[in-house]
Amino acid sequence: MIKMAQLEDIRKMYFMEELSIREINRRTGIHRDTISKYLSTDEPVPPKYQLTKDKNHPVLGPYIPMIK
Repeated sequence: MIKMAQLEDIRKMYFMEELSIREINRRTGIHRDTISKYLSTDEPVPPKYQLTKDKNHPVLGPYIPMIK
């Protein structure tokens, strides 16, 4: 996953140093599609991991209603 510092470096290389996406790819090792995706956003937003389904609680599960 790309970190916020890397995202800032990519935006700096593209907008300030005027490097091409391919050159940024060569220097960072991050795929061109990923670079393009993060350059297309106006405000850099830190990437988030999204769970596809809720975690199951095998031990604590029966006691969650009492805790709440």
